[in-house]
Amino acid sequence: MQYLHYQVKADKDQIVQVTVDHEASIKLMDTFNYAKFQRGKTCDFFGGVYPASTIEFRVYKPDAWHVVIDLEGRAGVVKASVNLLKC
Repeated sequence: MQYLHYQVKADKDQIVQVTVDHEASIKLMDTFNYAKFQRGKTCDFFGGVYPASTIEFRVYKPDAWHVVIDLEGRAGVVKASVNLLKC
């Protein structure tokens, strides 16, 4: 499975901002769920399929948060950026 992966260390109520230039599946998950994702297990995440845009997620606990960006079989190449916004 090929996907883009970004990791950010965020405190509670910080915002993880994700920008994509192509429609893609964007998933934000904590470390525990990312480990499950890597093993192909069912995991909990925030997100879904978004058009080319900027999406913001507010995290609910301090953790190393993982952003996974995947085209899920769609044609093309996606470029992305991930920023952590201070509150």
